Amino acid sequence: MDNKNLILVPTDFSEVCDNAIIYGAELAKILGFDLCILHIIDKKTKAVLKKENAGMIEIAVKLDNIAKATSKKYGIGVKSIAEEGDIFTGIGKIAAKLKVNLMILGTHGKVGLTQKFGMSFAKKVIATVPVPVIVVHEAASIGKGFKNIIFPVSTTAEVRQKVKWSILIAKTFKSTIHLFQLNQNAEEDKKIMQNYLRQITKEFDKENIKYTHATADKKISFAKQVQDYAHEVNADLITVMINLDVLNFKFGPYDEKIMFNPYEIPVMCINPVKTKFEYWK
Repeated sequence: MDNKNLILVPTDFSEVCDNAIIYGAELAKILGFDLCILHIIDKKTKAVLKKENAGMIEIAVKLDNIAKATSKKYGIGVKSIAEEGDIFTGIGKIAAKLKVNLMILGTHGKVGLTQKFGMSFAKKVIATVPVPVIVVHEAASIGKGFKNIIFPVSTTAEVRQKVKWSILIAKTFKSTIHLFQLNQNAEEDKKIMQNYLRQITKEFDKENIKYTHATADKKISFAKQVQDYAHEVNADLITVMINLDVLNFKFGPYDEKIMFNPYEIPVMCINPVKTKFEYWK
């Protein structure tokens, strides 16, 4: 199991995390990966254990039972880990230590207080994880894989690495990538956008990736249009880049809203790796 590609799914034993485990298991089965279910034992967990007069062994047993049931149901290798720490730093450290390939993060997408708490949690965790994170909500299901992928394009995105991951997914699932372009006002931004699109489609053509191209309306919120367009084409995944500013957990001006879209479409958040070429010029 240690030599196989690995998907990590953190859990707090909530319903939304249970669904993330199912999503991760289904994806692992399709890809031929193994699964690792992680619980970080923080102050909240310790308080619950104290109240229930239970110990750490109960957590380990609970995780082990989930791992065994998941492995049996989906026919994949599954292991579980329980470690003490802070959820906002511990998950990223475990992901790096295990050298996972992908992480699935369950979060709440409902409007209101739960969304705010879910958003805050997701942002802080994603910013520390060195691999792409697919954020899923309660209703998410992998189905037959990622057949339609939304690729929002703006002049602020480090698009090189999003292109790489999009090509990898599209080749695996024979997906169609839907480029959805921000409509620029300034002439300089229009030129940059044209160059980005030319470079992106060149890479897609080189790899024989199917793609479409649409342009947003200037008068309507770009984030809303991305969400509605994703719903219109029955998208299975939306890809976004996030900022490496771990201290402030900043997302792009549109990405945060897209991540918590009302249609609960899974969103792959990619932390750009520092390279010499993050942007196309």
